[in-house]
Amino acid sequence: MREEAIHQMRVHYYYQRLLDERVWEPLDLPALVTENISNTPARIFWKAVLLLPSDHESVASLADRILSDWLEVKLGGGSEAREEQPDGTLQTLCVTDTLRDDGQRTHRVHVSIKASRGPLTEDGLSRAEECCELQGTEALIVLLPAMPATEQPAPDEQDVPLLSALLQLKQLQQASAWHCPLPLAVLVPGPESGDTQTLEDALMLHTLVQEGLISEYMFFFIPETTSDLQGSKQLSQATRWLLARAPPPFPLTCQTLVQLVEAGLGREFSPRVHAHRQDRVEARLPPQGPAPVVQLYNAVVAHIADEASSRDLGKLSWPPGEFCFRDNRDVVPHLGWNSAEHLDWLREVILNLQLPAWEQPSATDSWSALCSSIFRYAAQIPVSRSGQPVLMSRLENLLDRVRGRRHTRTPKSKVARSHWDDEHTRPAFSRIPWDDVLVICIDHKLKDWQVPGPPVCEDAVTDDGEILVYLPTRSSKGFQPPGEWTQALRQTHRERQRETEGADAAACATPSSLSLRQRLFDSVVEPGEAPAAPLDITHTPTAPELLAHKFLKSLDEEKAESKRFSEQLQRWLDGEALDHLSTPLFVPSSTLLSMPTTLAHAPTAAATRRDRSDRAERPQTTRTPVSTAWRLKELERQILASHEEEMACSLKMSSLLSIVDD
Repeated sequence: MREEAIHQMRVHYYYQRLLDERVWEPLDLPALVTENISNTPARIFWKAVLLLPSDHESVASLADRILSDWLEVKLGGGSEAREEQPDGTLQTLCVTDTLRDDGQRTHRVHVSIKASRGPLTEDGLSRAEECCELQGTEALIVLLPAMPATEQPAPDEQDVPLLSALLQLKQLQQASAWHCPLPLAVLVPGPESGDTQTLEDALMLHTLVQEGLISEYMFFFIPETTSDLQGSKQLSQATRWLLARAPPPFPLTCQTLVQLVEAGLGREFSPRVHAHRQDRVEARLPPQGPAPVVQLYNAVVAHIADEASSRDLGKLSWPPGEFCFRDNRDVVPHLGWNSAEHLDWLREVILNLQLPAWEQPSATDSWSALCSSIFRYAAQIPVSRSGQPVLMSRLENLLDRVRGRRHTRTPKSKVARSHWDDEHTRPAFSRIPWDDVLVICIDHKLKDWQVPGPPVCEDAVTDDGEILVYLPTRSSKGFQPPGEWTQALRQTHRERQRETEGADAAACATPSSLSLRQRLFDSVVEPGEAPAAPLDITHTPTAPELLAHKFLKSLDEEKAESKRFSEQLQRWLDGEALDHLSTPLFVPSSTLLSMPTTLAHAPTAAATRRDRSDRAERPQTTRTPVSTAWRLKELERQILASHEEEMACSLKMSSLLSIVDD
């Protein structure tokens, strides 16, 4: 009997010891987070705040003290952390950063638990607000004081512990800046009872839901003692319930300020200006004036500044301050990234990229007057002292090249001579490459970007001097161009319509059948040597003459097309690439690209020999009439020569375009 009793005592001792270890064993929070959060991303952040009764209130209740210590241990804290912080302040129970595998992918889990015993003091509340200690919270846990069971207390005395818990919730509402309400788990010591209305009314939970502090709440009854595993099961269930109702993550994208500006200009500015420029080139219209383009550029810069410094960002309660480190700022923003002071500084930095307003120059001004207005405008652009001469030099070089090309270019053919005459008579306003002038100004402004002042948050600047900007994913709102730019587009559309209507009217004036018949019989006779014979209007064309007329008509069409190719090619060879080959518009953080050199291909020896043989075989033009058969042969030869000429022009154009593309 004695040995059996000793054995039973040992079994009970070790069982109680194992039970205590299991009861006081901390929860595996990373595993619970990975299992219960839906749509888990690669990085999971979860932060909870635990509100415990005050030690002053628990003097008369040993159960409150034991349950408070037990919760601190279960959620990752302990007596060591408890001794470091006094009552009335927020203390950090645990901060974990581990890797967890859910069977499909590996997640990096970040968990933080904050705790407070009793209501916060004034200093503790101020510190929580200034240090953003509640930022990033996703769950609330409240432990209510245990009610004495010996005697029924008075109603006023019964509400005192509940009023203390309500005060803790109200302090959180004052110190927090959560962008969405949080779930609340209320831990009630004692046996489960179906009457929770009294607790709801005392804690004013319905009012807190309406005010947006909490999204929903749930009561969990736990034993007043830690003699079994029932309390651990209830705590695990409460934690799972909170995790399942955690607010969805708020995805943020991290960019440097240079990348943000480049992306914004490349998305909203460059495509619009390039498309408008191409429309005017195709319609043979002069370049667009600078004022609408400057208005568009400034509007795009203001749009970027509005997105980067939106007041909606200041409402976000993110990230948890426990995970803000300099080495992971591409994932977790620095503290103060969405403060009002930092957002105002960021907006000022971006708006510093805007250009001064450019008054539309007069279309009748002379070349020198327009150049002077360009240099006066460049002098207004705020750049560094060393950068101002560089900007002036680049503009002067551009204008000198345009003016020098106009004076030094000599026409090489009749087509080029006619185009040169048209260019010579064009007004000075249409000869200035306004787009390229603005490209130089914008490119220089971006490279000479001056930050107006030191940053408000030092962590916003990386070690290599880059400014970090955080924006919500897919936050790009629709950009509306300014009215000046829209009006310029409408004006281009009207001018293009007038050009098209004029071209259609000219195309309708086709030669009559009489003139075609006259050209048919005089095509191989020089104008000065044509016989002055009366025109026979009673003559009916024969079948060979009709066939020859059809050949001649097709030949005229091919010659017209070949002439257009030749004119375009000759303009390129004469150095008119600036007006017809669009230079690259603003490419962020790059220099202004120079125009590719257009190469003119010399005629080959085979082509020279073929021309000589054709001239040798061609009969001398005399005043004697020629036969119809010879005329058909001559037409076939001209058609073949036209085809060869068209193929040669196509090859030249292909090679030139490939050079431009490269």
